[in-house]
Amino acid sequence: MSGDDQLRALIESAKQAMKVVRNKSELLDIVQTFANYKGKLRIENKALKYTSLLGIGLAAIALIDNYLLGPSLLLVSTAQDWGVPTSFVAWIFAGPILVPAIFNIAMVIGDSKEIPELSKELARRSSWFTNGLVETDTPLEPLLEQLQRSFNDYSRGNYSRKIQRALKGRHADARQTVEYLFIDLEYVEKRQETYTTTDSKGSTTIRTRTVFDHHQRYSLVVGFPWMRGIAVRGDLQDGIDYPNKYQTSSTAFNEVFTLSGTTAMDCARFAKPVTVLHLLSMKTGLHSLNLEFAADGAGLCISFDNDITDFDMPCDLSTPGAFFQHLDAGIALPTLTRLLEAIHVLAEQHDDNFELSNQPNMQMEQ
Repeated sequence: MSGDDQLRALIESAKQAMKVVRNKSELLDIVQTFANYKGKLRIENKALKYTSLLGIGLAAIALIDNYLLGPSLLLVSTAQDWGVPTSFVAWIFAGPILVPAIFNIAMVIGDSKEIPELSKELARRSSWFTNGLVETDTPLEPLLEQLQRSFNDYSRGNYSRKIQRALKGRHADARQTVEYLFIDLEYVEKRQETYTTTDSKGSTTIRTRTVFDHHQRYSLVVGFPWMRGIAVRGDLQDGIDYPNKYQTSSTAFNEVFTLSGTTAMDCARFAKPVTVLHLLSMKTGLHSLNLEFAADGAGLCISFDNDITDFDMPCDLSTPGAFFQHLDAGIALPTLTRLLEAIHVLAEQHDDNFELSNQPNMQMEQ
């Protein structure tokens, strides 16, 4: 077995082990197998690279011969015999060589991504273990339907919407533990777009095409029994707005957020000066921040555009020793932690006893 094949087998074995890994120790065992591996930690594909370059070179000769140097006698005579343009003959010669060469290059590129992609997945799992995150047991389609019944923020996308990831976790401070759901939602907006085409005679035609815009939206759902029927909107998703809009005494807040509620009194009760200042501070690091306190008491949905579970990758499996130490130290998710701490503060501001429910009011893990 060649060195490339041995490394491919090691990578495949690691992928299978990833499917059943249960803790950081098992995760580090996978990394250790790469540290123990004696061969090169890169797939070289020398034969494919050489044959691809040779094929591209031969194809280029045929095309350069026709388009840059002028067709050779071989191209001309063949074209005359076939009764076709010389360019057609050039592509007939180049095509059978170029297609497999391009296919080989695609394979080389795919192999080059194996180590980085596996490293990313290992680091992602490490961040889950570090921050106490696990995948939810609830199937994603029913979970989305359940979320939509309580939170209008999950009704984005006039064409489609789908939960890509759903994680559950808990965060404790000195006084209480917060249990939460992290949701990664992909949604698609469908729209019609007009554009102009011009033909060879200079005539213009206005045409219409359908465009599909793909978006990602991330959110946390937590129990919040002290407030319901309130929305604080920092983006254009006005579907979360409640009937009564409310202007606070803070110009800075009113410029950033739209506050609404089932009643104006609810808004006034929510918009304490300390809460207004806290919400302004919460938006730091979170793009297009929304807070939706469900009218049915299902809790609080905080949504934003940036993935707060993303992380830096200073090294990967190509340097397994350093990567082992990196995962062993644990991968922090500072934006997630900062947001969870902010939720604790928000809860303290709206309940003197601060008895935060242990989980979102929606029973999602039945």
